[in-house]
Amino acid sequence: MHKVSILSHIESSIPRKLFDKYAHGLELNVKVLNPNELDAIKDDLVESDIVVGDVAQKFIFSEPIVNMMKNLLFFQQPAAYFDNVDINTLKSRGVKVSYLPFVDSIPIAEHTMALAFVLLKRIIFAHLNAIEGRSVKSEVENLSSELYHKTWGIIGPLHITKELGKRVRSLGMQVIYHTNGEGKFAESKNVEDVFFQSDVISLHYNAHLSKKVGEEELKVMKPTSIIVDVSRQTMLDQQALAKAILEGQIAGAGVDLVEQLHSSSPLLLAAKEGAPVVLTQDMAGSSSELYLRAIKESVRNVCLYVKGQEPKYIV
Repeated sequence: MHKVSILSHIESSIPRKLFDKYAHGLELNVKVLNPNELDAIKDDLVESDIVVGDVAQKFIFSEPIVNMMKNLLFFQQPAAYFDNVDINTLKSRGVKVSYLPFVDSIPIAEHTMALAFVLLKRIIFAHLNAIEGRSVKSEVENLSSELYHKTWGIIGPLHITKELGKRVRSLGMQVIYHTNGEGKFAESKNVEDVFFQSDVISLHYNAHLSKKVGEEELKVMKPTSIIVDVSRQTMLDQQALAKAILEGQIAGAGVDLVEQLHSSSPLLLAAKEGAPVVLTQDMAGSSSELYLRAIKESVRNVCLYVKGQEPKYIV
């Protein structure tokens, strides 16, 4: 009988119900563990031959933790990346490892669009004035712009391009993109053309850019264009970006930050001064629906492994 441990911050009955649904007829001893209680769950991790990681990625599978799991044969990462997992140690031990490269595509696409809408419609500017009882209708009319018949350029992996692109097209926009992924969704361009032709540019993780986006790229953008960075690596040179916005070279930027900005950050200071900059903190790939989807796909992958079939997305 396989011993399965699944780390979960959500109600434990949910993964249990999913295992009941997809593991019918399989001999599994499933335990749902609280990632916040390392001492309490150590014994279960040591005994398990299958482990599903932490969807929230707060539990760190460091080298000592990985080596502690002596019986581990299959590790399912319920996320699109391995920020909290020592994957090299897992693979060096011969553990089969799988992940979910497409699981966060929907929230990333929606968050990217939300940042663009907030910027283009000057929503924060209007909101701050509205709560102070000031009407800025005339200013917003001159500052805000539409997406219809504009060009959205995407720099990132193909699965993000597809998910964001189909939403963008529904707005009557043209989609161009640059990616190193296989397949074709829209009009593929080199990086320089994406920056030159786009009215909105969005940057996403695994974009395979050789360097950060800085002054050279920003200066070829249209003065009416905006840029959105949800790349996790923060692919923008923030000092060059703040300068370009303050000097009117581009119309604004939205950035989903993974790291905390220093109080002296040029981008943070520009936002505080009222420049068209919208900042969020590590939100792009998150949603309550994402957690459920990640656990569901992880459970299905575990069942494939137990049945002797090849799990999806083996690393």
